[in-house]
Amino acid sequence: MPNPLAGPTATGRQSGTAGSIARQVLANRGFVACVLLLGSFTVGFEVLAKVKDIQFRKLPVPLKKPLSELDQAGLRQRVFALDGSLRGHLYAGKPSPAIVEAFKGRGLVLGADAEVRVKEPGRGWQITERNGKTRVEVTYTVQYEEASRELEVYAPYRVINVLEIKPEILDSLGTDQYIQWVLLDQTHCDGSPAADGSGAPPPEDVVQLFVTYYTGAPDQVPHVPEECYMGGGGYHVKTESIMDVPMPALGPGQTVPVKVVEFEGPSHATGGGVKMVMYLFQTNGQFCADRMGVRSVLADPFVRHAYFSKLELTFGMQDALPMRDKAIEAGKRFLAIVIPILLKDHWPDWDQVLRAEAEARAAGKTQAK
Repeated sequence: MPNPLAGPTATGRQSGTAGSIARQVLANRGFVACVLLLGSFTVGFEVLAKVKDIQFRKLPVPLKKPLSELDQAGLRQRVFALDGSLRGHLYAGKPSPAIVEAFKGRGLVLGADAEVRVKEPGRGWQITERNGKTRVEVTYTVQYEEASRELEVYAPYRVINVLEIKPEILDSLGTDQYIQWVLLDQTHCDGSPAADGSGAPPPEDVVQLFVTYYTGAPDQVPHVPEECYMGGGGYHVKTESIMDVPMPALGPGQTVPVKVVEFEGPSHATGGGVKMVMYLFQTNGQFCADRMGVRSVLADPFVRHAYFSKLELTFGMQDALPMRDKAIEAGKRFLAIVIPILLKDHWPDWDQVLRAEAEARAAGKTQAK
């Protein structure tokens, strides 16, 4: 039994101190008002978000299929068309004299080591040769079109290197969904060597494709080349602009905005070439040329899902960089080919995502009734 004559216990002193602090806090009317106001805002905000179906933490959207499965055969450009009657002269082995003459008439000389392979009897062929001047292997695909009754000749971009990102760099990149390929544009098949006489392909014909994909992570900040080159490469921006690049495969008059950045910095390149980068974002079904546009699209509170993908192109090699105008033209050609493939085979169908969201909302309202 406690002694009533004893002094205050430690517990009593603590409760007295706590009570004194509480009284002081409650006596501060401004503080109490702020707490009540913040509490009401929090509750009201949650109620509003629920009523209006506002989504702040975005849900992930998967790719249709991994970027690593990008169709290499689809990365091709039309070179010219031949009369369909020549398909009878296409057979396995050395090209027939008629085919050699037909190519020569278009300014392309098939060398002695050229070889024809039948991919689909009567409809598809492949002609491979080693260019006589550059010694680079060139592959043409030939396809018979029933509608035009012509032989369409294409020169595909050839993947000459697949780059892998180190795990420690991958962590800072923020995603493992990416491809980084070095490709050779084979449309310049006239054997023209580089301006320096090295026998290498023109630098603008070497295209490095870098595509990344992000979804599901909160507050993801899009990476941009300016930060990478200026932060770690010792470069600085010389010029930058945004241009609309035509996309004929997406429909008449269709374009996408692309940012073009010219960098100055350390270079061992010969011939006066420059470091050129072209990039854009595809986010929630829209194209954006910079990350401010991406943030604006992702900030839509009435959309439950979100993703963004960056497509970046650079040109040439460290010791052989292209001239600005040639790099831009090479980039426009390649973007017009690769973007439709990414839209068709890889990037999410945003209309389908929105339809699924609408169906989910409708189902939720029905269940609520």
